[in-house]
Amino acid sequence: MYFTYIHIIFIILLFIIFCLFGFLLLRGTVRLKKLIITISLLFAGFLASSTIISIIIDDYTKVAKISEVKYQRVLLKESLNFTGIISNVGGFDITSCNINIRITNSPSTLQALTPDLFKQPDRSFLDFFKIKKKEFKISTINENFTIGERLKAKSARPFSLYVRYPTTFKDPKVNYTLTCH
Repeated sequence: MYFTYIHIIFIILLFIIFCLFGFLLLRGTVRLKKLIITISLLFAGFLASSTIISIIIDDYTKVAKISEVKYQRVLLKESLNFTGIISNVGGFDITSCNINIRITNSPSTLQALTPDLFKQPDRSFLDFFKIKKKEFKISTINENFTIGERLKAKSARPFSLYVRYPTTFKDPKVNYTLTCH
């Protein structure tokens, strides 16, 4: 994770605030046990809050977008080939960008709702003990890929990746999300 000057400024301000808060808490303290506990709690609070602030600042300073995303089915590999361009639109360098691709089989291709769907077949007592193997079909694929590393500010880079594609999918819906840090 690249620290920008904004990260450093906020961490220094946070350190000063915790030092002043610690000074106010410890100005009348004589007991060693209370001193050690207070300093430990202040240090843990400083670490936790500086980590949270760094993550929040990353969300606003490290901004990327994906453009020209295309995908096509590759029958030889039974997969989808995704191609596109990732662009760093922010003013700071990005360490890495991950794309999460979710492919869902469209429910419109599933069995239509008919009255026969809810009809219970006639069963006997011994049918309870029979082992039936149901055919399991995957309806959702969720995969995560790193598509950009060390992106400089205002730069762009092409990417290409393959996602497995089950043969049972008829009309897939593709969603993707991008996270950068």
